Amino acid sequence: MERNQRKRKKENAEELSIAKENEFEWKPEHCARPKGKVIKITNEQGNEKCHYERFKFRGGKYGLEDSVLLFPEDASQNPYVAIIKDIYVQGKERYVKLEVQWFYRPEDVDKKYVRNWKSKDSRDIFYSFHRDEVSAESVKDDCTVYFVPENKQVSNHGFIVQRVYNTENKKLRKFTHHDFNEQQKQELDLLLEKTISRVGDLLDIQKTKHTFIPRHMELVPERFIRNVESTQPESIIVVNAPDLLEEKTLSGVGGHPDNEKEKKTLKSRRKQSTPERFIIQG
Repeated sequence: MERNQRKRKKENAEELSIAKENEFEWKPEHCARPKGKVIKITNEQGNEKCHYERFKFRGGKYGLEDSVLLFPEDASQNPYVAIIKDIYVQGKERYVKLEVQWFYRPEDVDKKYVRNWKSKDSRDIFYSFHRDEVSAESVKDDCTVYFVPENKQVSNHGFIVQRVYNTENKKLRKFTHHDFNEQQKQELDLLLEKTISRVGDLLDIQKTKHTFIPRHMELVPERFIRNVESTQPESIIVVNAPDLLEEKTLSGVGGHPDNEKEKKTLKSRRKQSTPERFIIQG
């Protein structure tokens, strides 16, 4: 699936280039144009390229390292997402071409390769080091992409990247994974720094804490609860079912001194053995 996705992206770019050869379909005002001066000229095997920092197309202006949306092959699909890495005009051609580095949406990747990954946000996409040449006219609009460490969050609108997708071995990697070479690590560090410079310090993810409450503490029946009006610190009223039974048992005891002493002894023991949750301080 993912291989077909890459193939469709490339074929789509080639189709746009072929269509431009038809003068009836493509007029100068419909084509992208480089903006500014040439920043460098390269020549590889007789293939000369003039490189630029920016280009304009249909009222929009785009530059190096901009994140953009590109027209998909099928209108029912979501737009492709990429970063512009190079802008150039090749040889005597009049048309602007781009080298882009692709992002992948979760639906672009075969599920068997991402089965252990769970999306935390509908804006999630994957970064990759996969690049292609495309026509500048395939750019639909610009967009915003935030590179966010796994333990951080961002509330701004835009895509969120927390994983890198390796198109060779079909693996998802965290930014801190040891598989990246030095150049790739530096690239990721720069993208993370760019996000921080844009939105400031990233917020920590607030983890919900679940406090365990024993079942017997979840609810105290109202019949065991008494209102206390006394303000004396010494006033301690013990509220639990055994006390109610005890009071009924002792209520039949007469006023004999020994019986009164027994009452006090029983209540004293009950206070010492009663859990704190059933003791109301006056």
